[in-house]
Amino acid sequence: MYTKLLRVGNYEGLQQKLGDFNIKYIEQTTLRRYIPWITVRRFLGILIMIFVSCLFLIYMKSSSIWLGFALASVITFCPLILLDTLRQYNYQKTRGELIHFLSLLSQWYMVTEDIIKCFDKISQQNLSEPMSTYIDDFVIQVHSGLEVSDALEILGWKIESDFFDTIVVNIDQAIQNRGDVGVMLDNLQEECYRLQEEFNRRKISTIHDKIIIYCTMILVLIIGYHFLVLNSVTETFYFQTLLGQALVLAFSVIYVIGFFITLGLSRLEY
Repeated sequence: MYTKLLRVGNYEGLQQKLGDFNIKYIEQTTLRRYIPWITVRRFLGILIMIFVSCLFLIYMKSSSIWLGFALASVITFCPLILLDTLRQYNYQKTRGELIHFLSLLSQWYMVTEDIIKCFDKISQQNLSEPMSTYIDDFVIQVHSGLEVSDALEILGWKIESDFFDTIVVNIDQAIQNRGDVGVMLDNLQEECYRLQEEFNRRKISTIHDKIIIYCTMILVLIIGYHFLVLNSVTETFYFQTLLGQALVLAFSVIYVIGFFITLGLSRLEY
């Protein structure tokens, strides 16, 4: 019985990790706009294929499984670096669109007095990406039968902002308890203006730092490709000598650690 419960717990933990991965690298990047058929499992399958192919090719060159594992890991992280850069860019654009979104929501509520119809109308507006895709997905989910509370929760996951979480909670409570939505939206809009002014005053953001770091990491890969593949002398040293393999292994470990540190950089929640 304990083993069965443990397996269930592990499965649920795996599902949670897949869900988090899907939100970060599929939903928040709006990757389906560019690759409609992509799913989290297909994307992970592509990463595994990249890893296995690179591991095989590098092992054939160096006869070192550890070197192959290290370099294959570095190469496999490249798509994640690009997607995380896009995710941070989308976060920045979405943060700047919140005032416009609340303004439209308030204006349409004065006309329709129905929050769901407001979202329908906003989805027909020319919102900038990725906010437009997020709202379109929300409207489709609600009209497909998903509970409004669940659809709002998913929308909050995609936008990933403490202040938008407040907006979601207030809208959800207003729908359930039939509160004064108009007053609530006006208050939220005023609060959003104050936060934007404070954000502009302090100019606190780590997105530019992250982009610089990621560009540096990509540049390091280009330089590394030149030394390891295009230059026969350095290729022989790094692939065929123990010292060269040890150096590449050390650099690869540092590179992967740097990627995870960059993922964990703090940012101003808004």
